[in-house]
Formats: sequence, C-alpha cells, structure tokens
Amino acid sequence: MQLLFNIEKLTDPIIKDLGLEGMNIWPRYSYIQPNHKLHSHIDVDRIVGINFNLMDDRQPSLNMPGQKIYYEACLADVGSVMHSVEMSKDYRLVLKLAIREPWQDVLNAVEKSGYIDHEATCAVVPNYKTYISKESAFYDFVG
Repeated sequence: MQLLFNIEKLTDPIIKDLGLEGMNIWPRYSYIQPNHKLHSHIDVDRIVGINFNLMDDRQPSLNMPGQKIYYEACLADVGSVMHSVEMSKDYRLVLKLAIREPWQDVLNAVEKSGYIDHEATCAVVPNYKTYISKESAFYDFVG
C-alpha cells in the first residue's frame, strides 16, 4: 500500500461540506497495487474513516465482519472494527479522511450535512441509528 499526504488544499472543501471542520483529520490518498491486499486489522488511534472511490470503472470493497461492502463513498468505524481489503487483479485508489474524533461526533456531523444515503445504509446496517462504536458500521453517501 502506498500513501500520499499533504493534500489539504484538495480536501478542505470536502471536509467543510461534510461539516467536519475543526476536527482532527489526516487526509490521504491510499493506493493498493494489483495482486496485493490488506490483512485484517484495526486502524491506529481509533480513527473513523471516510473513503471516497477514485476509480472510474469499478467500486472498491471493504470487508467488515460478516460482510463485503462495495462503495463509492463510505463512513466506517475502522478504528474499532477488524476490516480488510481482498486481493484483486486491479489496483485500488481511494481518498481517505482518517478522523481522530469520537465516532458519534463524526456521525452526527455527517448526518447533519445531509450526505448520508439512508436507504443504502439501511441495506447494509439496518440499525445504524443506534450503532455503538466497536461494532461493524458502514454508511453510504448520497452521490
């Protein structure tokens, strides 16, 4: 996996739109080469992750307990939940906002911004309104 940091000029408008201004966010591009994977892990510092698909021809996936989720954009509790990325013959490129804030604060801000796609989210996590950190959580965004 390769990471590219120092992209705040590009990500600041996204952070503002999502209502996340003032939060401790470390934006980065994440690239996984073809025929590579990320083993099951929990991200450091109990981060909350927001991933945006940057590939035109396919959706990346994220493996969370008991589910493989394809997305264009997602909010996931990657700092509390084991997750992985399966090996693929294709590369994977996402923009990730690694947010070092409490899960509920991030969820509340994004929910207030109006970008959560409730129908798609309920298809993956029916109880997301009552989610408590340390369980699988995934939220689709309105595209």
